[in-house]
Amino acid sequence: MLKTIARLSPLFVLATVVTLAVLEYRVAPPPLVVGIQLLAVACTVWARSAFPPRAFRAGYAPGGDTLVRRGPYAFVRHPMYAAALVFIWAGMLAQRSPWAVLAAVVVTAFGATRIIVEERALRERFADYPDYARATKAVIPFLL
Repeated sequence: MLKTIARLSPLFVLATVVTLAVLEYRVAPPPLVVGIQLLAVACTVWARSAFPPRAFRAGYAPGGDTLVRRGPYAFVRHPMYAAALVFIWAGMLAQRSPWAVLAAVVVTAFGATRIIVEERALRERFADYPDYARATKAVIPFLL
């Protein structure tokens, strides 16, 4: 069940973001929110660039032969999910509407599900993953 949710979560997240954009973003968000969201996008690009060629997969199953520990992965195990959460929660705080809150909760729930499934797959694939998990936080550096 979790694997099915993890596989479908990108579609639900995309649908949620598109719905939120159609329903809510009629007014430009404050410049601070745009700046925070741009930093989240930059973090995603940084995280993606940390992967060796042909090792990145959009699915939850790990690719490549080695565990990525460079770039933002030196600080958190799931920087792309962290960036997505920062992006959506910044937008929610700027809008502060029921739809924005629902979108943020949906994205957070699907992100948490993907993290759980991905953690299991990484533990099975890489013998050194438990050591890496003990040394780094999952989503928020030094906290969570």
